Amino acid sequence: MRNNKKKFIKIIKKFLSLFNLIDNRVNLPIVFPNKYFDHEISHLETRLSGFEVLDVNNTLSEGEVLVHMSTLFRATICDNCFQKWKDETNFINELYRLYFRCTCVKNLFNYLVKGSDYIKFLDEDCREGRTKFSKVVKEKLMEFQITPHKFIHPDWKGSDYYFRKLFRVPILLYGIIPEEHFEKYHSGYITDVIAGHPLASNGWMKESMDEMEEMGVF
Repeated sequence: MRNNKKKFIKIIKKFLSLFNLIDNRVNLPIVFPNKYFDHEISHLETRLSGFEVLDVNNTLSEGEVLVHMSTLFRATICDNCFQKWKDETNFINELYRLYFRCTCVKNLFNYLVKGSDYIKFLDEDCREGRTKFSKVVKEKLMEFQITPHKFIHPDWKGSDYYFRKLFRVPILLYGIIPEEHFEKYHSGYITDVIAGHPLASNGWMKESMDEMEEMGVF
């Protein structure tokens, strides 16, 4: 993926197609057991609701079943939430769709971090008059930053983390401090220069003097 821009674009298209399926209210079945989930099939059986079933067909390997994502989501939430919301089918469906979209977005941004150079290449390939890929990414991270309630996933590292990784500047300083100035500030070890100055009110000199005083040197 790091060496193949076309493969990276295919990954993006794959996630976009999954979003469309979820937004169109298609209840996707997935093969289970699954390496990404740590649940027993017997546990899934207790979380079935409505017309959901565990489906076994000839295309699957022995011990595998097809399970709907809504069932898997109910198996993921804690017992208290399950007891509270198990009969609220519409709420559960909306919540698992949001969780699934957040999972895809999280994975997509992790791919972006691994291949951050591709953002520049995709911007260069952008057709005239079209929005550059980097701008789309920045706007999405800004959106997640100001509406954190719309992003639910335990492994999401926060909008600022991904913004720093991809654009080398904190998200709150974007548009205020140019990237090159921010990099120059940090690459110059300016904080060490300040702390090392003998007249710094709370620098290394003062720390050394305090330690010497504690040791009874003077």
